[in-house]
Amino acid sequence: MISQFIRRYVSWSTTDDEIGVILYGMKIIGTSILTALIIVLIGIIMRQTVSSIIYLGVLILLRRNMGGYHSKTYLGCLFITSLNFIIIGLLEIYLDSTLKQILGIIFIIYSTVKIYTTKPIVHTNRTVDEDTINKSIVKKDKWLSVILVLATICHVLIVLDIVDVLNYFFAISSSLMVVALSI
Repeated sequence: MISQFIRRYVSWSTTDDEIGVILYGMKIIGTSILTALIIVLIGIIMRQTVSSIIYLGVLILLRRNMGGYHSKTYLGCLFITSLNFIIIGLLEIYLDSTLKQILGIIFIIYSTVKIYTTKPIVHTNRTVDEDTINKSIVKKDKWLSVILVLATICHVLIVLDIVDVLNYFFAISSSLMVVALSI
């Protein structure tokens, strides 16, 4: 049914292979949106909405250019992604400020070293040329730098007692840690 819709509205000359690619793309977009909505919903329930958005942002910006662990099924991926965020949320809720700062700094140092020194991981089913890998490395390093600047700004504002929002710094650093552990 969907393939008939695609054939009718995309192009009459669309091949079955092209329809398969379009359907796969639609599935990936749909599951990504569903995952994001579930993570934000978990964040709302845990009263960690901003942290859930930070987590998704770090994950989307870095994992897209790095690869890393992939579950065999969508439900497995959703479970792992959700569980990682729940752990971050629980740590944010139950750890005291000093421990969050110490862990946050340790997470930042470890994840920065690991992410900067890791080349993008290419799945065995994909053929990717060296130029694409190099472009991904540049994007990964650029986004990691932006995320580190944001984490540093958050931490400096906290240390200077300008703001009292340690959770943002911890959300960034722990999200980086999740990405680093998945590669």
